[in-house]
Amino acid sequence: MTPDGRDAMRPLRIAQVAPPLEAVPPIAYGGTERIVAELVQELVRRGHYVTTFASGDSRIPGEHVVTVPNALRPTGFADDPTTFFEATVRMALDRVDDFDVIHGHLDRWNLDLASRAGIPVV
Repeated sequence: MTPDGRDAMRPLRIAQVAPPLEAVPPIAYGGTERIVAELVQELVRRGHYVTTFASGDSRIPGEHVVTVPNALRPTGFADDPTTFFEATVRMALDRVDDFDVIHGHLDRWNLDLASRAGIPVV
């Protein structure tokens, strides 16, 4: 048991929140998305329940919540992606009760996610 009375061996319910810019894993460039893919694979391998918020063209184990149909950068999107990042944050917050922890990879949008989630956000 942990100091707070939880079973230390219980699998965690983890949300991985990826940027909508590249698929997870990325087809070519995509440092952040490559890291997310490796984290998800290892966490699932270790028995945790992982939900990944990522573009629809992502291929990852565990539950996949589609944030945009296709990754933005490969489609030629070159505008301000703020609305897509904000939508991704809203999707994660809509499911916050499903998770023990959220691992955000959204740059400055992580601050909004962390301030509103009510659970640990890393």
